[in-house]
Amino acid sequence: MLFVAHLPPEVSPERYDTSLKVILAMAHYHLGLPFNRLESFQQMLGQPLPDATQWELVEQVADVGYVVFNHLQGYAAQLEVVFQDDTRARVLSLIKENQAEPPPARQAIYTTALRCEGARSVCLFFTGRQHAGENLDDLMALRQPGLPRMLRMADALAANTLKRHGDRVVNLNCLTHARRQFVDIQAFFPGECDQVIAAIATVYQQEAQCVEAELNPAQRLAHHQAHSAPVMASLKRWMQQQFDEKQVEPNSRLGQAFNYMLKRWAALTGFLRIPGAPLDNNPVEQVLKLSVRYRNNSLFYKTLHGAYVGDVIASLIETCRLNGVNPIDYLSALLHNRSAVFADPAAWLPWTFESALTPNAQAPPLGDTPPVSGHAGVLGVAVP
Repeated sequence: MLFVAHLPPEVSPERYDTSLKVILAMAHYHLGLPFNRLESFQQMLGQPLPDATQWELVEQVADVGYVVFNHLQGYAAQLEVVFQDDTRARVLSLIKENQAEPPPARQAIYTTALRCEGARSVCLFFTGRQHAGENLDDLMALRQPGLPRMLRMADALAANTLKRHGDRVVNLNCLTHARRQFVDIQAFFPGECDQVIAAIATVYQQEAQCVEAELNPAQRLAHHQAHSAPVMASLKRWMQQQFDEKQVEPNSRLGQAFNYMLKRWAALTGFLRIPGAPLDNNPVEQVLKLSVRYRNNSLFYKTLHGAYVGDVIASLIETCRLNGVNPIDYLSALLHNRSAVFADPAAWLPWTFESALTPNAQAPPLGDTPPVSGHAGVLGVAVP
């Protein structure tokens, strides 16, 4: 006669605890730790966790997170400001396509970051052959008719330009990128470059005062019009005068730097006309460091599906960070309440999920599930 030993009620039927899945997702997609490095770490702890198993576990996080990721795109499309930029990406399946005969028309691979600001902050990552302008075009297709034009901050690359919804955005260019034109040639034209850099520094000093005084958009606009506008107007007159008096060769590096600013003057000085217009694209470049860190450490995605899983998880983690939400608690709540998330993703956004939790639908705090084996898992998290 055979007797089956049933698990005690306090032991989860899941082989791997939710906390392990979430910490793996954080370690791989936020810290950029490769799966094989985590496998080696687990082996040293005496609790083997093959890289293939790690992939299956983080895929489960994305399998519920993608519902929120899709909803966040619709939410982000209604916000007031968007920052956009690209960085290079590696996807092995696409690299293999590039080696085929004939090769695809577009061979470049990008990760785009879109950081949307308004009542809340949303960060979205997209990896594939589309560049930032095309990804933002797709996002703008979700924007409700009748809303004011979204403020679009980007550098002046053609890849950032919208083709289908350009009339629905106000194009702004990055003042930091303009400044960089002069920093790069400062050793060759110190006097002229110092004058431009000093003028831009004055603008940033005024911006710092606005931040310190916690001015609202209208007050900030008035402050810049009073203190920054004269500085920028004087700078524009001086640069134009250099050309008029033939003090600068238009095709020289200094002339090209002057032309960069003069041709984009309206887009570079939107903060002098539009309430809430940002000065630069630094906010999205800061979040793009997440993708750069992943590329430098984990090197590549194997397939587009793997890249999509990374985009989903990285977007949720970064959106949590921008809104002061603990991403471990948030991703754990999504995994523990899968059916509720699919039924109403709007209730499970990083800033709404706590109110959606009920006594019957609350994720246990990280580490509350007692380990069966007694061994430590990834970064010290217990593995049942």
